[in-house]
Amino acid sequence: MNRHQLWFGLVLICTLWVSERPSAAQPPLAEKAKQRDELGAKADALIQEGKFAAAIEPADACARLSRGIDGPKHWRTFDAEQRLKLAEMAKGFPEDKQQKLRDAMAAEAEAKNAETAKPQDALKLAQTARDRYCELLGEETLEVARIWHLIGRIDLGMNNANGAKDANKSALKIRRKSLPVTHPDLGRSLNNLGFAQSNLGDKTSAIDNYQKAIRIWKAGLSANDPLIVMGLNNLAAFQNSIQEYEEAKKSYTEILAIRQQTLPKDPLDIAQSLFNLGDVQNSLREYEAAKKSHAEALDIFRKAYRKDHPNIATSLNNLGVVQYALREYEAAKKSHTEALDIRRKVPLIDRSYVATSLNNLGLVQHALREYEAAKRNHTEALDIRRKAFSKDHPDIAMSLNNLGLVQDSLREYEAAKRNHTEALDIFRTALPKDQKKIAASLNNLGNVQYSLRDYEAANQSYTEALAIRRKALPKDHPDIAMSLNGLGNVQKSFREYEAAKQSYTDALAIYRKALPVAPPTSP
Repeated sequence: MNRHQLWFGLVLICTLWVSERPSAAQPPLAEKAKQRDELGAKADALIQEGKFAAAIEPADACARLSRGIDGPKHWRTFDAEQRLKLAEMAKGFPEDKQQKLRDAMAAEAEAKNAETAKPQDALKLAQTARDRYCELLGEETLEVARIWHLIGRIDLGMNNANGAKDANKSALKIRRKSLPVTHPDLGRSLNNLGFAQSNLGDKTSAIDNYQKAIRIWKAGLSANDPLIVMGLNNLAAFQNSIQEYEEAKKSYTEILAIRQQTLPKDPLDIAQSLFNLGDVQNSLREYEAAKKSHAEALDIFRKAYRKDHPNIATSLNNLGVVQYALREYEAAKKSHTEALDIRRKVPLIDRSYVATSLNNLGLVQHALREYEAAKRNHTEALDIRRKAFSKDHPDIAMSLNNLGLVQDSLREYEAAKRNHTEALDIFRTALPKDQKKIAASLNNLGNVQYSLRDYEAANQSYTEALAIRRKALPKDHPDIAMSLNGLGNVQKSFREYEAAKQSYTDALAIYRKALPVAPPTSP
């Protein structure tokens, strides 16, 4: 009987009863649901204490209430009936088996308590609980599935993605046989399996399982349930990490809508959703939308936190990145300066965050032609990163690259050449698959070599950069035009005028298609 049928039946009964005598007021549905949950919690506590006989009465009352409130086929009713069956079965066990069941439950509880602080100990306890449940109840029971799920969660916490994948598959296999199709635990297994698969780089399976989990939760839970938000957030974060920005944008937009409609509203949750959405919009080059999202998030953070809170600095940093992309350089300079001031003051902050602010401020100062200030900030960022990271870390290469660009603008060509050469070596070592960064580094090195009139070297750098970009980018991408323009400059210096003419012509055609502004002139 569904909820509408049940309510119709109650109306008929009450109408007939009123004709004979006044009726006692029925408790509202919310009050009955509260009673159901309290009775279930009481029964769970008694079972956990090993008081199986005492648990039967509240478990039975909970099951009866759930049948009336949720219907006989609802997953909550299923859980209530399973709880009652466990209490009745355990009551019938001889004392030695009851004690083994208590021991299994105690091991499970200890494993959960140790999960974060002592994961290795937690794993051993969970395995002990699993073995005891298997011996007492059978290998394909929901108690065993629950332990497999716990083992998978512990493995994820220890970055053992393969172990987590196997454990969650074991849990899912049992749960699919035993649970109603809308049971949230099915979604939990699918979500955690997806998380393990995402860590293993199994893109297709991870997205498929995240989406299945979300569909189950939407079918079995209220529209604004935290599990739905968690699932969407996991899906969006993975989509963002594999550069599926349009799909990530859809997921983050849905999260934001849920959080804005949930009562009472949590401003910080809304701010986090705006922040995440702004990052994806920035990746999609939807800069005005990203600016709006980051500005709204920043307003909320300013109201919620003290003025020097690290989250305000992070929000300012990301707003500044978008303002820089919009060429709003003075606004970006203000945002990055405030972010840097906050980060310098925060005790025990990871110094790499200070380096990020210095780097971003340096980029803005370079755009404003404040070259000496930009040089100081990039130099300081580089110094911090050399101390914080291994010598071939990509962030060191990025600082070397950006410092080299400023030195190029200051006509300090030899220093710029050294930094671009070192940056290129690091990119080739640390990011061999990131051909776009390697090509950019080659192009920047070519610019400096050209300025030093080392035309043979510049020709080699531009030619390699162009070859990489033609393979990695759409044929009308502005970066291809940039390499063609540099190559044309070299060819002109070699008096290879026909070749230079062709390179300039190809570059101009791309710029006219791709850019709303005029292309750069030759140096």
